[in-house]
Amino acid sequence: MAKLKVLIYDTNNYARIKAEQSWDNSWIRSLCEEACKPDNCLRIYVFDGRYGNEYRKKFYPEYKATRKAPLIDTFFCNLEFFEELLQFAPQKTVSIRVNGFEADDIIADLCKRFENPTILTTDKDLLAIPNADLPMCNNEWEDREFIQSRKIFVGDTSDNIKGIAGFGEGAWKKLSTVTKTKIKEWIENLSDSLKNEIVELVKLECGTRASNALLNTSKEEVEILKKIIQFRDDVPELYFKWGNGDSNKLEEKSKENLL
Repeated sequence: MAKLKVLIYDTNNYARIKAEQSWDNSWIRSLCEEACKPDNCLRIYVFDGRYGNEYRKKFYPEYKATRKAPLIDTFFCNLEFFEELLQFAPQKTVSIRVNGFEADDIIADLCKRFENPTILTTDKDLLAIPNADLPMCNNEWEDREFIQSRKIFVGDTSDNIKGIAGFGEGAWKKLSTVTKTKIKEWIENLSDSLKNEIVELVKLECGTRASNALLNTSKEEVEILKKIIQFRDDVPELYFKWGNGDSNKLEEKSKENLL
C-alpha cells in the first residue's frame, strides 16, 4: 500500500483564513470538499482545545490578551459544525481536539511521528518544527532554527509577549549566526558562564543597550518565556476521531498501514 502524504491542519487558523476570504458560509463547503478529496493524503485536523490558553495564562496572564476576535460573528459555532461534519468524511480524514491544549502543542507532538508532514497554517511559530513543511509561511522566515530564541528575546505582538525588555527586533537582526547559536544553547541550559560570553558578543554586535538588557534579565524571566513559547512536552496519549465515526489511537491505525 502506498504511503500517504500527511497533511496536518492548524484548523482554527486555516478555517479562519478561508472564512474571512469568503465572507459567507461557503468556507464550510470548501473545507468539507477538501476533507473528502479522493487523493493519497492523510488529513489530520487539529482544533484548539477548550481552555487551551489557560495553561500559559496561569503564569503569564497577558498571554494573547490583545488577540482580535474573528471578523465573522458566527465563526466559532460554524467551526464546531465543521468538526461534526468530519465524522462523515473518508476514513483517512481524522480530527483531534484535546481540552486544555492549544493546537500548536498537539501539532508539534504529531510531527514527531511522521517523517516529513505538511502543516497548513500561517502561524509562523510552527516553523520551529524542523521536519515539517509549511507552504503557507515558509517564505516569511529566514532562521527557522532560531524562531523560538528570537521570540524569547524580541517578543511577539500577536501573542502579546513582551520578550526581554530593551532588546528589540533591530538588535536581533544584527546578531551573527554564531551568536544566535550560542543564545539557543544558553536558553536550553541557562549557564551563567555562557550568558556572560553572549553578553560580550551582543555588546560587540549590537551595542551596550542590548547587552545590558540581556545582562539584567534573570533566569526566572527566561524560564517563564520558555514555558510560554516552547511547545509543551506533557501532551497526553492522543486519540483521533476518524472519518465514518470510528475512534482509535494513532498507533492502532498505523498497524493498518494507513500512515
